[in-house]
Amino acid sequence: MAVMLLAAAPCAAGGVLRKASVPGASVLPAPALAAPLLPRASVAAVAGAAPAPLPILSPAPASARAVAALAAPSPGAVGVAEASPAVVQGRSVAAAAAKQAAPLSDRKAGPAAAQARSAAFFDGTRSFPDLVENAGLEGIVRELREPARLLQAMGVKGTVTVYGSARIPEPEAAQAAFDKAVRRHGRRPTTRAGRAAVRDAREALRASRWYEEARRFGRLVAERGGGELAVVTGGGPGIMEAANRGAFEAGGKSVGYNIILEHEQSANPWVTPGLAFEFANFTTRKMNLRHGAVGLAYFPGGFGTMDELFEVLTLMQTGKMPRVPIVLVGERAYWNKVLRFGEFARQGLISRDDLKLFTFAEDAEQAWAAIENAAKR
Repeated sequence: MAVMLLAAAPCAAGGVLRKASVPGASVLPAPALAAPLLPRASVAAVAGAAPAPLPILSPAPASARAVAALAAPSPGAVGVAEASPAVVQGRSVAAAAAKQAAPLSDRKAGPAAAQARSAAFFDGTRSFPDLVENAGLEGIVRELREPARLLQAMGVKGTVTVYGSARIPEPEAAQAAFDKAVRRHGRRPTTRAGRAAVRDAREALRASRWYEEARRFGRLVAERGGGELAVVTGGGPGIMEAANRGAFEAGGKSVGYNIILEHEQSANPWVTPGLAFEFANFTTRKMNLRHGAVGLAYFPGGFGTMDELFEVLTLMQTGKMPRVPIVLVGERAYWNKVLRFGEFARQGLISRDDLKLFTFAEDAEQAWAAIENAAKR
């Protein structure tokens, strides 16, 4: 690339312009960090008139050194070294930008030190990995297609997805665990370990009410969905088991999208035969969980539940997913304690309208009513 500069020096013939060709300098500092090409710059002046200033570019840090090289005098350039003050000004600005853009360590130790640091970090055997290996593509495609195909074959026209903690036990098991802790440590333990054991057992017993609510919710979906709605969960224990159980006991379709993990997650027994799926990938599993949903119910849960909630909220907020009812089931005080949604809006981090993406429900009946009413609108 060559940049053409119109020299500011007067010509022998008054009013005639003289062109000086300046060899071009590359503005692509590295193949991986290609900066945009600089536009052509020119200075024009009629003999005896004040020269017009060069346009001052604001180069990106990656191309600052190249801009400095472009502004520096080049061998054989005509009329550049003694050009106008504007040229000198542009050269100074570019040099200052280059100095500012150069890493501090480079300015102190030079480029050789930066190259040595890079060589010390990467031993030369590492290459940037593929997102998906070719051998894994077939499995990913199968995980994306098979669940929908089987649900369609079984006459399912929509789903209601239930999220929640895998660690919330059924009431009977929670009561038995609490009684055992009390027998072992007493109702008022004197040791730190005893107090922690009784406290945890009491909290689990308190949380077990949501197992029963999720079970009731699954039953409502099966009974009032006209046989065309399936209850979908992650297929694991806790809240997922409860919702599958309620649908199964009511004779409805109960779907489990289980994820293969080394611990905690295992398929529950309350899934309709033929509708239990084992996923190797979280991404395809998450896509299936929300695919075809006419409503999404979130019960109290941990990181996994919150991850699913915020992903769906983001998809709906950005228009990447159709808006369907999102129901947060549980005491309003619980949700306000773990997620202060209003604070997001108060600080201007989300729109006030984004708070309308979800609603609250105290129990299973309210949760089903929110989904049913939305479907009728």
